[in-house]
Amino acid sequence: MKFSHKLVISSTLIATGAIAALSAVLYFNSYKDITTNVTHQMETDSVSMANHIGTWLQGKEKQIRMLRQGISQATNDEGIQNLIDLPLLKQEFSVTYVGLEDRPNLIINYPFNKKDYDARKRSWYKEARAKGDINIKKPYLDTKTQKLMFAI
Repeated sequence: MKFSHKLVISSTLIATGAIAALSAVLYFNSYKDITTNVTHQMETDSVSMANHIGTWLQGKEKQIRMLRQGISQATNDEGIQNLIDLPLLKQEFSVTYVGLEDRPNLIINYPFNKKDYDARKRSWYKEARAKGDINIKKPYLDTKTQKLMFAI
Protein backbone atom coordinates (compact mmCIF):
# COMPACT_ATOMS: atom_id res chain seq x y z
CA MET A 1 0.00 0.00 0.00
CA LYS A 2 1.29 3.38 -0.95
CA PHE A 3 2.11 6.04 1.56
CA SER A 4 -0.63 8.32 0.17
CA HIS A 5 -3.23 5.58 0.75
CA LYS A 6 -1.99 5.09 4.30
CA LEU A 7 -2.21 8.84 4.85
CA VAL A 8 -5.83 8.96 3.56
CA ILE A 9 -6.84 5.97 5.72
CA SER A 10 -5.13 7.45 8.79
CA SER A 11 -6.76 10.84 8.22
CA THR A 12 -10.16 9.18 7.77
CA LEU A 13 -9.77 7.16 10.96
CA ILE A 14 -8.67 10.23 12.93
CA ALA A 15 -11.59 12.29 11.55
CA THR A 16 -14.06 9.47 12.26
CA GLY A 17 -12.70 9.08 15.80
CA ALA A 18 -12.93 12.83 16.40
CA ILE A 19 -16.52 12.93 15.11
CA ALA A 20 -17.43 9.91 17.27
CA ALA A 21 -15.86 11.52 20.35
CA LEU A 22 -17.60 14.83 19.67
CA SER A 23 -20.91 13.02 19.14
CA ALA A 24 -20.49 11.17 22.46
CA VAL A 25 -19.71 14.41 24.30
CA LEU A 26 -22.75 16.12 22.75
CA TYR A 27 -24.96 13.13 23.55
CA PHE A 28 -23.92 12.96 27.21
CA ASN A 29 -24.17 16.73 27.65
CA SER A 30 -27.64 16.73 26.07
CA TYR A 31 -28.68 13.76 28.21
CA LYS A 32 -27.47 15.51 31.35
CA ASP A 33 -29.26 18.78 30.45
CA ILE A 34 -32.51 17.01 29.57
CA THR A 35 -32.40 14.91 32.76
CA THR A 36 -31.73 18.00 34.87
CA ASN A 37 -34.55 19.96 33.20
CA VAL A 38 -37.06 17.10 33.46
CA THR A 39 -36.17 16.48 37.11
CA HIS A 40 -36.54 20.16 37.93
CA GLN A 41 -39.87 20.38 36.09
CA MET A 42 -41.18 17.27 37.88
CA GLU A 43 -40.18 18.71 41.25
CA THR A 44 -41.86 22.02 40.41
CA ASP A 45 -45.01 20.25 39.19
CA SER A 46 -45.06 18.03 42.29
CA VAL A 47 -44.91 21.02 44.63
CA SER A 48 -47.61 22.78 42.65
CA MET A 49 -49.84 19.68 42.69
CA ALA A 50 -49.28 19.18 46.43
CA ASN A 51 -50.26 22.80 47.07
CA HIS A 52 -53.35 22.40 44.89
CA ILE A 53 -54.40 19.21 46.70
CA GLY A 54 -53.79 20.87 50.07
CA THR A 55 -55.99 23.81 49.13
CA TRP A 56 -58.67 21.44 47.80
CA LEU A 57 -58.61 19.43 51.03
CA GLN A 58 -58.86 22.60 53.11
CA GLY A 59 -62.00 23.50 51.17
CA LYS A 60 -63.48 20.06 51.84
CA GLU A 61 -62.59 20.38 55.51
CA LYS A 62 -64.41 23.73 55.70
CA GLN A 63 -67.48 22.17 54.11
CA ILE A 64 -67.38 19.34 56.67
CA ARG A 65 -67.01 21.82 59.54
CA MET A 66 -70.01 23.74 58.21
CA LEU A 67 -72.00 20.50 57.98
CA ARG A 68 -70.94 19.52 61.50
CA GLN A 69 -72.13 22.89 62.78
CA GLY A 70 -75.45 22.46 60.98
CA ILE A 71 -75.90 18.97 62.40
CA SER A 72 -75.24 20.21 65.92
CA GLN A 73 -77.99 22.81 65.46
CA ALA A 74 -80.50 20.41 63.84
CA THR A 75 -83.39 19.58 66.12
CA ASN A 76 -84.28 16.21 64.56
CA ASP A 77 -83.17 13.55 62.07
CA GLU A 78 -85.16 15.19 59.27
CA GLY A 79 -83.15 18.39 59.73
CA ILE A 80 -79.93 16.40 59.42
CA GLN A 81 -81.25 14.62 56.32
CA ASN A 82 -82.10 18.00 54.78
CA LEU A 83 -78.47 19.09 55.29
CA ILE A 84 -77.18 15.86 53.73
CA ASP A 85 -79.50 16.36 50.76
CA LEU A 86 -78.14 19.82 49.95
CA PRO A 87 -77.14 19.83 46.26
CA LEU A 88 -73.68 21.22 47.06
CA LEU A 89 -72.88 18.28 49.34
CA LYS A 90 -74.20 15.73 46.84
CA GLN A 91 -72.09 17.35 44.14
CA GLU A 92 -68.93 17.56 46.25
CA PHE A 93 -69.08 14.26 48.15
CA SER A 94 -69.89 10.93 46.53
CA VAL A 95 -70.73 9.43 49.91
CA THR A 96 -72.17 11.26 52.88
CA TYR A 97 -72.48 9.36 56.12
CA VAL A 98 -73.58 10.68 59.47
CA GLY A 99 -73.23 8.58 62.58
CA LEU A 100 -73.81 9.96 66.03
CA GLU A 101 -72.66 8.49 69.31
CA ASP A 102 -76.21 7.40 70.23
CA ARG A 103 -77.18 6.47 66.65
CA PRO A 104 -74.18 4.93 64.86
CA ASN A 105 -76.02 4.48 61.56
CA LEU A 106 -78.18 7.55 61.25
CA ILE A 107 -77.76 8.37 57.55
CA ILE A 108 -75.92 6.68 54.75
CA ASN A 109 -76.04 8.20 51.29
CA TYR A 110 -74.28 5.32 49.56
CA PRO A 111 -74.99 2.74 46.83
CA PHE A 112 -75.57 0.01 49.43
CA ASN A 113 -77.40 1.41 52.42
CA LYS A 114 -76.51 -1.12 55.12
CA LYS A 115 -78.58 -0.61 58.25
CA ASP A 116 -76.26 -2.80 60.35
CA TYR A 117 -73.22 -0.63 59.60
CA ASP A 118 -71.67 0.73 62.80
CA ALA A 119 -69.17 3.54 62.28
CA ARG A 120 -68.02 3.31 65.88
CA LYS A 121 -66.13 0.15 64.94
CA ARG A 122 -64.22 1.81 62.08
CA SER A 123 -60.69 3.14 62.54
CA TRP A 124 -61.53 6.55 61.06
CA TYR A 125 -64.34 7.04 63.57
CA LYS A 126 -62.22 5.98 66.54
CA GLU A 127 -59.34 8.25 65.46
CA ALA A 128 -61.60 11.27 64.92
CA ARG A 129 -63.32 10.63 68.25
CA ALA A 130 -59.99 10.39 70.08
CA LYS A 131 -58.71 13.50 68.31
CA GLY A 132 -61.93 15.40 69.00
CA ASP A 133 -61.79 16.93 65.54
CA ILE A 134 -61.94 16.17 61.86
CA ASN A 135 -59.58 13.41 60.81
CA ILE A 136 -58.53 12.98 57.18
CA LYS A 137 -57.47 9.46 56.22
CA LYS A 138 -55.25 8.33 53.35
CA PRO A 139 -56.99 7.72 50.01
CA TYR A 140 -58.21 4.17 49.34
CA LEU A 141 -60.01 2.26 46.58
CA ASP A 142 -63.64 1.66 47.49
CA THR A 143 -64.49 -2.02 47.15
CA LYS A 144 -68.06 -1.42 45.94
CA THR A 145 -67.69 1.52 43.55
CA GLN A 146 -64.00 1.03 42.60
CA LYS A 147 -63.52 4.79 43.02
CA LEU A 148 -60.67 6.46 44.84
CA MET A 149 -62.03 7.66 48.16
CA PHE A 150 -60.83 9.14 51.42
CA ALA A 151 -62.58 9.44 54.73
CA ILE A 152 -62.93 12.75 56.54
